[in-house]
Amino acid sequence: YNLYNGDEKALVRKLKKQSRYFSTYTKKSIPSSYHYKKSHRAPDILLVARKNYSLRTSKFQNGHRPDPVGGHGYDPYTNKEMRGIFYAYGPLFREEYKFSSFENIHIQPLIAHILGLKTRKVDGKLSRLKRILKKKKKK
Repeated sequence: YNLYNGDEKALVRKLKKQSRYFSTYTKKSIPSSYHYKKSHRAPDILLVARKNYSLRTSKFQNGHRPDPVGGHGYDPYTNKEMRGIFYAYGPLFREEYKFSSFENIHIQPLIAHILGLKTRKVDGKLSRLKRILKKKKKK
């Protein structure tokens, strides 16, 4: 925020006034659903483009405006078309089993469980996806 001499609050106020095409969050106000707020990678100020818009620099390079980079889609909580599709096939998975959507953070604990790996604590929970696995037969 070099344009505001380090005055983060003034910059946030100005951004929020112009936020017709994006949402403005401070590190403390990043939605919990982003699983990002407590990360050391979280910025002091985060801008999230609204559906059908993208953010890019206005600076021209060699006479041309650069193509947008880092476009990873929109918030899947507010834009259902951004939700992913998950297919699983193999001897451990139930056949033709369908269930409601889930956050992809739960895939890592599922894969670790299947491979018998112990991992450090993550945001995902095996309990959210365990129902897609075949039940073990009792001996």
